[in-house]
Amino acid sequence: MNENEKSQIHTDYLKSWVTATLAFVGGEVTLLNTVYRESEYLSVLYLPILIVMLAILFCLAAFEGIVNRAIDMTEFNNRILKFWVKSLPITKEAIWLLSAIGGAFIAIGTVLAAIFIYIAQIST
Repeated sequence: MNENEKSQIHTDYLKSWVTATLAFVGGEVTLLNTVYRESEYLSVLYLPILIVMLAILFCLAAFEGIVNRAIDMTEFNNRILKFWVKSLPITKEAIWLLSAIGGAFIAIGTVLAAIFIYIAQIST
């Protein structure tokens, strides 16, 4: 398997996680506005939503790193743009780290949402 095929598999994997995580956020927002609208712990549900949205950003950053590895990066004369290009994720380690942080945020957000649902259920 060549490097392009590996990159394609990794990007498809990240896209599926982003799609699933967006669906999860949609479900949490639906719970927020319907079933648990009257819960006194409603503000607690905002934290898992925020954490899962951060997970989406980290997964997209990892996706960007894969794209940056596949294309030739443009050279700039401007110092600010040079700094910007140098700070982009390009290495396999940076991509892996961004993916791992995104996965950790997905897990944390899911656990916190489950805790909210449990607390909301026992308080009613």
